[in-house]
Amino acid sequence: MLSEYKEIFLEELDEQLQLMDEVIMELERNSGSVEVIQSLFRAAHTLKGSSAAMGFEEMKRLTHRMEHLLDLVRSKERTVTPEMIDLLFRALDHLKLMKGDILARDCITVDVTDCVRALERYESGEEDERAAHRSAHDAVAGLPLHEPRTCAAGDAGSARPELSLSVRLHASGLLEQGQRLMWVSMRLAPDCFIQGARAYVIQTMLAEWGEVLLASPDYESIGESADAALELTYLYAGMQEPESLETQAAGLADVAWAGVFPVLPEELNMDASQAVDPRRHPSEPQQPETQYPQRPLQPSAAPSSQPAAGTGSPSPAVKAKAQTIRVSVERLDDLMNLVGELVIEQTRIQQVARTQRRRFQDDSVGELGHIADHFSRIVGDLQESVMKARMLPIEQLMGRFPRMIRDLSRDLGKELELVMEGQDTELDRTLIEEIADPLIHLIRNAVDHGLELPEVRERAGKPRQGLLRIRAAHEDNQVVIYVEDDGAGIDPDRMRTSAVKKGIISQEDADALGDREAIDLIFRPGFSTAQQVSDVSGRGVGMDIVGSHIERLNGMIDIESVLGRGTTFKIKLPLTLAIIIGLQVKCGGQTLIIPMNNIAEIVRVPADEIKSVRGQPVVLIRDQIIPVADIRDRFGVPQRNGGAKHIPLVIIGSAEKRLALTVDELIGNQEIVIKSLGAYIGKVEGIAGATILGDGSVAPILEISSLFGRTATR
Repeated sequence: MLSEYKEIFLEELDEQLQLMDEVIMELERNSGSVEVIQSLFRAAHTLKGSSAAMGFEEMKRLTHRMEHLLDLVRSKERTVTPEMIDLLFRALDHLKLMKGDILARDCITVDVTDCVRALERYESGEEDERAAHRSAHDAVAGLPLHEPRTCAAGDAGSARPELSLSVRLHASGLLEQGQRLMWVSMRLAPDCFIQGARAYVIQTMLAEWGEVLLASPDYESIGESADAALELTYLYAGMQEPESLETQAAGLADVAWAGVFPVLPEELNMDASQAVDPRRHPSEPQQPETQYPQRPLQPSAAPSSQPAAGTGSPSPAVKAKAQTIRVSVERLDDLMNLVGELVIEQTRIQQVARTQRRRFQDDSVGELGHIADHFSRIVGDLQESVMKARMLPIEQLMGRFPRMIRDLSRDLGKELELVMEGQDTELDRTLIEEIADPLIHLIRNAVDHGLELPEVRERAGKPRQGLLRIRAAHEDNQVVIYVEDDGAGIDPDRMRTSAVKKGIISQEDADALGDREAIDLIFRPGFSTAQQVSDVSGRGVGMDIVGSHIERLNGMIDIESVLGRGTTFKIKLPLTLAIIIGLQVKCGGQTLIIPMNNIAEIVRVPADEIKSVRGQPVVLIRDQIIPVADIRDRFGVPQRNGGAKHIPLVIIGSAEKRLALTVDELIGNQEIVIKSLGAYIGKVEGIAGATILGDGSVAPILEISSLFGRTATR
């Protein structure tokens, strides 16, 4: 294998597989869309060429069969059926398995024989004589077979003008973009008055429907003594079906006859692969199919990015690609680390400026303050730019869900509508990768447990089709993801009964739980209400994984559920894990950092409102009993002299849990850079890392999930 191109190949493979997943889903919804079929054909063709160049013959073999089947659909010799959609998804699954093989062992061990045979059987099942003798050039060029009609024009389409190099290049570029290339021949009526003016009007109308690349003869050259049976020929590019275009052309005024004929690849002096290779720009020399391109491959355009009819200039998407480059994630990580160091130094400079202002009152101190402020603005802009470079739209993640939900709903016999909103919301690429598994668990549980069977929904007065909504948005410098369903909701009584039955809590504790606390039991390890174990759920591991995983990301998750009406899971995540906002607090003279993403609220309560229940200090805040923990006891920090009438409490949250931390003093918020404690110190329970403050001192960063674990074991 050409190892120097492996990284480029894998990037392209990932892009094309994601595109194919989305396009097959769209094809299932809109089976008659020419643009969707063309986009899927291009993706299969691209993978066929690149896999052949890299020596992956099994992948080439499979994508070739997919390409051939899609070509039959393009040429109207096959129709899109549910069986075909299932077969395409089956082939896509094999391609994903191949990708896993390549990543793991640089070779392919997946057997595609059965899948290829299934594709071949589907292709040949409805084969007729016309399809068997169809032109190979038409098949590859993506042009529907359109036989000239028998008419009075005879061979009107045979005499065609010679195409210049510039016209051929432009035409091939339009073919790559998915447009149809056709000859439009017309014969003017014998009684047509001022034929040159009529030819001008006809050319203008064609230009409104698509793009006219060539006109013969040119309307300016048509004189008064023109032939009474003047024939006009146009090289036309557009998205219409040939039959539709012919009907439109024949309906124009003073047109006695019109015919539409496909442009064959040999008329452009190209071979078949040149006609459709989506990786080649029209102005580039053609590479042999067995040679890997000498530049990074760009992702294919989505189905919706087709150029507007009648425009000859490249689409905005094409222009944007020319202005982008690929940068390895490691370089962005290094850049983010350097920005983190600058943030630390910025904080120290600001601290020095504040100290000098208190000590001295001269112009140099004022100038130092101005420099510190300007430096802070520059570092802030640089930090924002680097963070944006690491950001990806959450669409990268949501694109995986439609296929999964489609298969899951079919397996469970449920009908549902998937609505996805806020797909352009951006999130750090690391978080996108980390949050994928928790979201998949939530979605699978929503489909399996939340949404009812169609018959059950009908008896409850609901539509047979359930609703699953996934939406994302930016809120208060965080990304919030909602997973909502209009299903049965969560029954608190059933949660209590199941928890007692599984030995998670005692009957006495279950009776003392409120409805919201009972619903929160869903995050307990080993909890499940499923009556039988299935491939989807029932083992009691999914929701526990969700809670613990989101905790590790410094995130929070909340549940809102109404019995019989549905459930909403709300996940809050930081924009990035590298630089976070932290609350500085003082405990016994030691500065500690609490991540702001884990803080639900900050209150100050009278000391006598903190009570003891079964030896555990608790406080009642808005009818919710919250355990109280003293940070000084946890980390052996010396106690300050007591006697304070009011105590600051920082209410922290992790998944469904809440905990009130007592502190001596609240200092304020600050951007902090998380640093590892290093191998010498190692892992310290309750400490996630440390940061350097403005005065050069080191402040530990609390690990919130560990604090909850220790509270539970007291």
